[in-house]
Amino acid sequence: MTIGIPVKRIAADNTVAMQVLIDIGAENTIVGIEGYATELPWLFGNLTALPA
Repeated sequence: MTIGIPVKRIAADNTVAMQVLIDIGAENTIVGIEGYATELPWLFGNLTALPA
């Protein structure tokens, strides 16, 4: 697999990955989340509206 830099789109496959992306300021690159995260709007805000 080849990954182009800079990364423009990320599917976060777990809540820890989502939190790390938010902490480093990359939440705008998240295009998909794992299903459990949709149940945590108080933690992930508008990201819970992304496809799971």
